[in-house]
Amino acid sequence: MSLISEKYAKALFFAVRDKGAVRETRDAFAGLVEQLKRSQVPDLSTLPVIFLSFLSVLSKRKRNRYIFEIFEKFIRLCDADAGDVRAEISTAFPLDESRRSKISGLLSRKLGSNVLLKNTTDRSVIGGAVIKIGDYVMDYSVAAGLTALKKELVK
Repeated sequence: MSLISEKYAKALFFAVRDKGAVRETRDAFAGLVEQLKRSQVPDLSTLPVIFLSFLSVLSKRKRNRYIFEIFEKFIRLCDADAGDVRAEISTAFPLDESRRSKISGLLSRKLGSNVLLKNTTDRSVIGGAVIKIGDYVMDYSVAAGLTALKKELVK
């Protein structure tokens, strides 16, 4: 992530936090990013004034290309402020809500933060799971076990 996007994300976050508009701005920013990803022309009339001012500064300084990176960093700042941690669990098949909730609860207790768990499917996992929290990866997959076994047998 670039230093430019980090600088702008922090500036936006602290500005909206001081105004008590974090949730409103987060929702508006998420909606804008979703529209941009779909190549839709965003409806700027519904955006909060402070966020419109931020977008104006980005445009004037020709920093529009950083919008997606700024959004990612902004969301991380919002999560940290709220005491949330985002995690991703990759499994061969989708987890049902009960299992996802149980794993999220275990991770929350272990980390001492509310864990927002996203489940993705990856058939190469074969079985088990791969959990990613930021840059930290916990690989409890059958594929990793088989790779380790193969290395041990080759020795």
